[in-house]
Amino acid sequence: MMSLNKWFDIALSYSKKRTLLECPHKYELQYIRKVQPRAEERRFILPNSVDGGLNLWIKQGFQGALVEHVLIEFDKKAESVTLRWRDGEDKPTLRNEAISTAAILEKVMRENGLCPSAGAISQKYIKVAVNDILITGYMDVYYKIEHEIYDLKTTKDKKWLDWNQLYFYDWAASIMMGRKIKKVGFLAPLMREPVQTKVVGKEEWGKVINEINVAVKLMEGKEFPATGDPSKDCYMCLLKFACTKYNRPINVQNGVVSL
Repeated sequence: MMSLNKWFDIALSYSKKRTLLECPHKYELQYIRKVQPRAEERRFILPNSVDGGLNLWIKQGFQGALVEHVLIEFDKKAESVTLRWRDGEDKPTLRNEAISTAAILEKVMRENGLCPSAGAISQKYIKVAVNDILITGYMDVYYKIEHEIYDLKTTKDKKWLDWNQLYFYDWAASIMMGRKIKKVGFLAPLMREPVQTKVVGKEEWGKVINEINVAVKLMEGKEFPATGDPSKDCYMCLLKFACTKYNRPINVQNGVVSL
């Protein structure tokens, strides 16, 4: 096992772990070779954008479209979490899409007794150690009370409701805050379903630790083979254009791909 100090340069976030276990080759392309998605394929509605849109909308008391000075603030937030802001002509449409998603989220939250307020949805920095492994990253969560964590998902696909992610948050929060989280759940407004919650225990924590150990072995062994079925599992991958399963060998320099 590597020493803790060596892990500061390759800290393992949950998103990195999930990417690595789903497709080691995608992990290599995204995090090691720094390949970026093509501009026309980059998705805009990221959780960070919806979080920012919702919190800005809260400041206006949920009143209609964002006013001009708030739009400027929203643009800054969107630019900070998007690889590259799209053409200026698209901005009104994208803003409205973010606010529409936030509006659905606000409705779902109220229907489930989760009253939104400015700062309720926030990004928490995680930094915990498992044996000699340093795990860092950010979790986007809504806090109803101190002992409950709700993760925001802006997808319509249930496959992204990964309970192991919430088990990881629960475990990390218990270490960082020194108290047991009583309940975890997902806020998935676009699925139009009630908020799903679970009570987490040591058995669930064990599943997360096992996944982390598998990921660490892959990283230590530098094993990054392409996996999945190109006609199915890789359909939504934004880096498939650079994948050797789809194309001939590629040359990557400073994140630029030459086929």
